[in-house]
Amino acid sequence: MKSDIFRVDGKKAVVTGASRGIGRATAIALARQGAQVALVSRDAGKMDETADIIRKAGSNAVAYCLDVSDEAKVCRFFETIKESMGGLDIFVNNAAVTTLKFALDTTDEDMDRLFRINFKGAMYCLQGAANLMASQNKGGAIVIVTSVNAIVPLPMQAMYSSTKCALEGIMRCFALELAPYGIRVNSVAPGSIDTDMNSIYPREVLDMFGQSLPLGRVGTPEEIADVVCFAASNAARYMTGSTIVVDGGLLVRSA
Repeated sequence: MKSDIFRVDGKKAVVTGASRGIGRATAIALARQGAQVALVSRDAGKMDETADIIRKAGSNAVAYCLDVSDEAKVCRFFETIKESMGGLDIFVNNAAVTTLKFALDTTDEDMDRLFRINFKGAMYCLQGAANLMASQNKGGAIVIVTSVNAIVPLPMQAMYSSTKCALEGIMRCFALELAPYGIRVNSVAPGSIDTDMNSIYPREVLDMFGQSLPLGRVGTPEEIADVVCFAASNAARYMTGSTIVVDGGLLVRSA
């Protein structure tokens, strides 16, 4: 096996939710592996920080402030990507929000917000990325960041878990429909990761949960980003419609 099989040199990539956490780590990791990266987020300031980190490391990055739940703007964004980057090889869907509520307390507003951003926003982006890749007739890789919460329940995360379940379902549909174009579609399902999103939990609670896992700690964004890069690389060339679980053994413990 070639030593450079994990590299993505010259590939053109888009990462949503790239201003922090897993999205930021993924954008940086793809750039380090040789990709030209377009960052997408609603937080322009944090996203620019990510772009600066990539540029200072000697790689190429551009930043786009975008609300993925706005279908018209997403369509225009992918037109811009086609014109400015000359095409697309890798798309990573990572943008997501959450709310900490029991299922019985979930409101219409909660449901609308999470499905609008986490699922509909993902659909708009997946459609845009897939159409662009298919038109190029040279294949591509799509990676959707989901969650182990799509597999096992987590208290007070009913709506978040539901959106991730929906993404797991649509991932498999896209994988089937895009296979004739040589476009691979897979998901990466993180467990408990030390990100801003999980700052809704007190630090001591997060640490205690991590200690209960087989690997004894919560994960880092970089540990998820490395797996996303693998799924986007030629090392995963015969993998599509699959979910890669990266959870420190959470599902083993739950079995």
